[in-house]
Amino acid sequence: MRNCLVLDLDETLIHTQKRQFLAIKNFFEFNGIDFTLQFEEYKITRKRTKKSNLEIFRFLNSRKTNENDFQSFFSKNIESLDYLLLDELIINLELLQKIKFQKGFNLILLSLRSNYENSIKQLQNLFLYNFFDEIYFEKHSSQFNPKTSRLKQIQNKYSEIQFIGDSKSDLEAAEEVGIDFIKVNTGIFDFNFSGESFYDINLLLKSKYRI
Repeated sequence: MRNCLVLDLDETLIHTQKRQFLAIKNFFEFNGIDFTLQFEEYKITRKRTKKSNLEIFRFLNSRKTNENDFQSFFSKNIESLDYLLLDELIINLELLQKIKFQKGFNLILLSLRSNYENSIKQLQNLFLYNFFDEIYFEKHSSQFNPKTSRLKQIQNKYSEIQFIGDSKSDLEAAEEVGIDFIKVNTGIFDFNFSGESFYDINLLLKSKYRI
C-alpha cells in the first residue's frame, strides 16, 4: 500500500476569509444597515477573540436584525460560485505536483463543505482537482466530528497516513483515529499543539519532504 497525505482545504490550501467577511457585509447592506467594519479589522477581531461568524454578527447587530435571516443568508451564499471565486490559493501548485509525482504520495482531500458540486468546480477553477486521488467533502455537524469516520476508512487503505490541517477539529479527528497530524498556522484560530507545525503548507512541504 502506498503512503498518503490527507489535506484539509479551507485555510490550509486556500484562504477563505474574504467570502466569510463579504457574506456578513452583504447581509447588513442588503438590509439597509451601514457596515463600517473593514476586512483587516474583521480578521484581527476573529483571531483575537476567537468569535464565530455568528458571534461577529451578534456583536455588530445593533438594530437587532433577525438572526435566523442572517443564518439563512449566510448558508445560501457562502458556498455559492460567486463567493467561492474570492478564495485565494495558499499552496504553491508546483510543490503539490512534486509531492505527488516525485515523492510518490497519494493525495486525499478531506474538507467540511455543504455544496459538493460547487466545491468541485472551485477545485477545477483553482487547478487543484487533478492532484487528488480521492476527494471527500463532509457536511458540518455540531454533534460529532465528520472527519473522524472518513479518516478511519482511509486508514484501512494505506500503510502510512499523515493529516495536514489548520484547526483543532482536524487535530482531534487525527488523534481519535490514531494517525499523525501536522499543523499549519494559516488557520483563523490558533490552538496549542506540541507536535510538528509550520508557518504554511508550502514551508511544510519544502522542509519536511525536502522538495
